[in-house]
Amino acid sequence: MTMAGNKSAASRNDDAMPLRIEREGNLAIWTLARPAKANALNPDMIKALCDALYDAETDASIRGVLLLGAGRNFCAGADLTALATGAHTVRPVMDGLRELFRRFEKSRLAIVAGVQGAARAGGLELALACDAVVATRSATFGDAHLANGLLPAGGSTARLPRTIGWQRAKWLVLSASTISSETAAQWGLVTELCDSDKLGAATRRIARALVAADAATFREAKSLFGTLADRSFEEALEAEITTLERHARSDEFRVGISRFFARATKGT
Repeated sequence: MTMAGNKSAASRNDDAMPLRIEREGNLAIWTLARPAKANALNPDMIKALCDALYDAETDASIRGVLLLGAGRNFCAGADLTALATGAHTVRPVMDGLRELFRRFEKSRLAIVAGVQGAARAGGLELALACDAVVATRSATFGDAHLANGLLPAGGSTARLPRTIGWQRAKWLVLSASTISSETAAQWGLVTELCDSDKLGAATRRIARALVAADAATFREAKSLFGTLADRSFEEALEAEITTLERHARSDEFRVGISRFFARATKGT
């Protein structure tokens, strides 16, 4: 979830095509294309990603996906305008994100994120759902929900402990801190670091390594990870959304959202 402001005609233009789709051999290249909003995930972008995943999965010639972000940042998280109208919006938005991320994890495709700039909250959760993460040396990662009176509901409390360990995951979520890409690599969140001008090449190289095995073998191997501890994992994901639904009725949630938009309006 979270963190992106919204303003200007340029940002409105982002919404016309929230996802840019290209093809390069047996790889699909998806670029989150709302740079004026730091590629925040709104319902249209979530739907575009779901549709793109369906199209890629039904094309046997496509083996992998490169997931990139346009502009300075990878993804700032869920667009708060989709949640700002009240608790009743939590379930449809977060169910959509949960479905998308679980489909990533269970897909026959190799999905590799290329991260530059900020990966925050839902952007971090999006990266966690990918099979590998390549990051520039200047990229940063963080959950950030608690800094704005919000709670994670896109999988942070379910996926982070499995990726970086319980104590590190608790610290990252509860402190709302950010970490460098170097630290993220040391903790096991990032697969490979690269210079900023090498992100595309490094992401492609990692993706091609993942699709080197035959398709059936890759699919079976990945499915073992996708179903690991499924029951408790699904319960953890459901608990996040249920808790956020309840929290979205609180004063803390309303104050946090208002504070965030006040900062966004000031450009801070």
